[in-house]
Amino acid sequence: MHLQLSFVLLALADAGLLLISPYLALSLGSGIPGLSLVRLDAALLPAAVIFALFCLISLFAVGLYSTRLRCSREGVVVRVVAAITNSVVLSALVYYFLPELAMSRGTLAIAGRHPLLSRA
Repeated sequence: MHLQLSFVLLALADAGLLLISPYLALSLGSGIPGLSLVRLDAALLPAAVIFALFCLISLFAVGLYSTRLRCSREGVVVRVVAAITNSVVLSALVYYFLPELAMSRGTLAIAGRHPLLSRA
């Protein structure tokens, strides 16, 4: 399997954005912008890593990091929505069975919207 540098860099950038997405969601949900980004909540880190990992796996699974992606803009949007929806559902299942790793439902819902908005 041959990896192109551009796709590796895109995946790393996506991983960084997906990792801070729950922190941005928590900041928006608290009503004090930047509060949770200044003091990175260590309790949220495992949940953020789980969410980012599921998002990256889902984005890879729908073929968005493939050199053979030959679909229209609408097709890419459908794939991104399917991948993010899948990752939110999988994250919610993990958080249900492992509540010590969980983030709140509101934070997960807002965090699931960030990748959709940044990709659109």
